[in-house]
Amino acid sequence: MFLDFRCSQISYSFNSFSKIRNTILQLFGTRDPNLLQTHTATSTLLKDVLATKALFSRVESNNDLQPILDWRWTADNIFTVASAYKIMSWSGIVSSYHKQLWKMKAPPKVIFFFWLLLRDKLLTQQNLAKRGWPSISACKMCQLQAEETANHLFVSCTFAKEILTRVSSHFDFTPAAAAMDVQSVWLSTGLNLTVQQRALWTSLWAATCWLIWKNRCSSIFSGRQLPIARIVFDIVSTTMYWQSLLA
Repeated sequence: MFLDFRCSQISYSFNSFSKIRNTILQLFGTRDPNLLQTHTATSTLLKDVLATKALFSRVESNNDLQPILDWRWTADNIFTVASAYKIMSWSGIVSSYHKQLWKMKAPPKVIFFFWLLLRDKLLTQQNLAKRGWPSISACKMCQLQAEETANHLFVSCTFAKEILTRVSSHFDFTPAAAAMDVQSVWLSTGLNLTVQQRALWTSLWAATCWLIWKNRCSSIFSGRQLPIARIVFDIVSTTMYWQSLLA
């Protein structure tokens, strides 16, 4: 157990542990601890809190002797609701692309779009069907009757492949051949790049996905689809503009 009690320092009161326990349960929308047992990090966290409360129940509380909870999930070992939420959401592991994503040289709306894409939350035909919306499942870009998923639209679609090949060659990048999803293309391609090159590649990949998505939406809602050469030109010029504007 990672809880450590130091009698020489001021700590949370006995009632604070009940608040911690209730906070954990409320974040998961339940008052029943047994429903959380399938989540490993949460189960461990909750057991530690309950064990701490049981130990405190055997200690007569007074103003001169109050142990301190050594919370390992924050740098200063002090419990916060944010740290507990992070543990329950990410199992204590921060995603490898977190800093690269939010420091990307791109407008905020594009960064947000790319974040949604990485979480597979874009309203592709597949995700619309999951929500019960009437939709045509086939991809509008390649016309091959393939289901329009995020990974198909941006990675495996022949339309997207041709665009990525052209824009990558313009900047002398070589996309990871074995990558089968949006995140893998991004991270695998950037593995052997310098910091500056990786930043450029991140912006380029985001611009590629962004403009493919805009073209896809234009094709569906307006019936207009730009030729590949025009989309490639727009991606390259947009990436360069972002690099110069946000340098």
